[in-house]
Amino acid sequence: MNAPRIIPIVAAVLLVAASGLAQTTVAQAPGFFPIEQLALFTPESLNVDIDLQGPILRLIASAMSGAEDDGDRQFAALMANLTRIRVRVGSLDGKDPAQVKSVVMGAGERLAASGWQRILFAREEGELFSVFVRGDEQRFHGITVLAVDNPDEIALINIVGDIDPSQLGRLLGDLDSLPGVDGLDLDVPVPAAPTKATP
Repeated sequence: MNAPRIIPIVAAVLLVAASGLAQTTVAQAPGFFPIEQLALFTPESLNVDIDLQGPILRLIASAMSGAEDDGDRQFAALMANLTRIRVRVGSLDGKDPAQVKSVVMGAGERLAASGWQRILFAREEGELFSVFVRGDEQRFHGITVLAVDNPDEIALINIVGDIDPSQLGRLLGDLDSLPGVDGLDLDVPVPAAPTKATP
């Protein structure tokens, strides 16, 4: 086998290895929460499945950094500090709404028990909406959104990275424009970071 044919194969192997390493690193980050483990979706009920990680996020940030709009440039700078955006949206697909809410509430309890701070909670007329953050006095390291809109859909979001608390509302607001997420009210202004460090 000659060298020109070997190079693409080696590059592909390195890319796969780097991708696996990136996923392992993100999984160890303090802002990571494995929303897949909630097992709320079947392949048929999953409508949106977004998984943007380091290199892709940097590519998006680079592409937007030269935008004429100041808001787009600010969002690009914010994206450059993220390591992963995970979004899953799907229908209840015949599931018992009470059981689904029990799973989501249990996930919230797990987050709170592991050092996450709940900054928003709303429950009324079949809807359940929670926003959790994890960080220290200066920065957020992760954001997790758990939402149930009975009887229509479930939305789970986990964002990992270095996030300025003053930009949280903008980040969630811009995520609101993603396909399948645009029906959720994610524009949540947050004035300050948590008051004490999280181990």
